[in-house]
Amino acid sequence: MSLKPKHVNFEEKWKEVSRVVNILMNNSEHLSRADWLDSFSLVYTLCTAAGNETLFERTYFQTKILLEGHVDKIKEEILQVSEKVSPNFWPS
Repeated sequence: MSLKPKHVNFEEKWKEVSRVVNILMNNSEHLSRADWLDSFSLVYTLCTAAGNETLFERTYFQTKILLEGHVDKIKEEILQVSEKVSPNFWPS
């Protein structure tokens, strides 16, 4: 693996990174050790990419959006369950 910055296609690399993150967050399928390790290389590649665009910022914000969406989904699930279990438990 070369540590030199290189030009990359963000959408192509991000698709792979987000797939791994989604698998981890949702525990939806088995993640191979190779995919797990490759994801670190993909993030490194995105964060050190050469070119005019700062892909490290784009990677950060896309990761933030992905994680916030997951947290919002879990929050909604918790609120739905808590309302069914004990609607009078939570103060207004």
